[in-house]
Amino acid sequence: MATSFCRCRPCHRRQQCNPLLGYQRLLHKPNLTIKHLQLPTDPAQDRLLISVHYYDPATFALEDKFTEWGHTGTPSKKENWGDEEHLEKIFVALRTAYVEKGIPVYIGEMGCVHRNNNRSEAFRKYYLEYVCKAARTNGMAVFYWDNGNAGAGRECSG
Repeated sequence: MATSFCRCRPCHRRQQCNPLLGYQRLLHKPNLTIKHLQLPTDPAQDRLLISVHYYDPATFALEDKFTEWGHTGTPSKKENWGDEEHLEKIFVALRTAYVEKGIPVYIGEMGCVHRNNNRSEAFRKYYLEYVCKAARTNGMAVFYWDNGNAGAGRECSG
């Protein structure tokens, strides 16, 4: 119903894209979008977009509880889930569920908080690079979240 309302007037709205937000409240759960989002019927053909956020694992990307990420991280300094394999699995699932069916997906928000030492910053940069490359490989665009806070630690994504 909302999609039909958005398309009703003026006529150029039939040509605009209509972004659908995935389940953003659980920022690190884009798989909930795949599992539960029901696509509306859109009178305009090929104009729906899907948007999700990606902050897995949140204890690394949103907080500074862990200082390392990925297969080369020290086990005691990284989360025990959410590495490259996890990211690939989610992005392939998004591609299969939507992109391959002609529905574009974009990561409407992603990022990783700054750390206060060079080693941790190297893991942060690797995380950001890996997310961006994996998204591109799976046909998705990425928007980096920058809140302007250039410090280090929680909520420092500037």
